[in-house]
Amino acid sequence: MTFVATNYIGPQPFVRLSLPGARNDGVEVVYQHGNIIQREGVDGTAYMQTGIKGDVFTLESFVDVATFAEAQALKVVYKTLVGTNLYDVAVGGVSYHTEFGHKYIVLDVKAECEATGVACGGICVSALGVASPGDPAYARLTATWTLVPVFVGIPVGGP
Repeated sequence: MTFVATNYIGPQPFVRLSLPGARNDGVEVVYQHGNIIQREGVDGTAYMQTGIKGDVFTLESFVDVATFAEAQALKVVYKTLVGTNLYDVAVGGVSYHTEFGHKYIVLDVKAECEATGVACGGICVSALGVASPGDPAYARLTATWTLVPVFVGIPVGGP
């Protein structure tokens, strides 16, 4: 059976990718920033555009892992994504590159492993990031990712 991850950051698939405290009920995208200008003794208000940019935000990920040792190895793999490239992010099957023309820089990742003691199902991921649905997992890995969006354009053939 071919598995297609619906939640991922770059090459890393997740069972769940959630958005704690997201301002826009979704992954951040770039937008026009500006300042309101008002001066004492002068009537009216002005607005000055200061640039199109994105805000730093966090995502929380969860994935089942075959063993505690593999979960520890996957933590190291996650750290290799920090500051190294622009990555696509997908949440619930929505690719923010394909749909909105954005990729993301991973600024930081903090991951924690937990041994479950019993086999659990879901999507078991190896330290190589290979997902195997239905394989037994004896550990879980949760992580908090800090990201910033970069507009790169919608790929040819996108919406």
